[in-house]
Amino acid sequence: MDTGGIPVGGLGDSLENVMNSQLSVNLSSLLSGFSYCATGVTTNNSGLVVSYSVTPTA
Repeated sequence: MDTGGIPVGGLGDSLENVMNSQLSVNLSSLLSGFSYCATGVTTNNSGLVVSYSVTPTA
């Protein structure tokens, strides 16, 4: 976990694991025939925003 050089010990690893499990996405509900790749994560007042690139597979 990159915290800008601030040591956070086990708390950082625990937080990272929780966030990773929350970001798990079931891509089967999206349109078939495309490949989806997460390209970035940002935050705003409403929460996390995950950006994806979408590429046709056919």
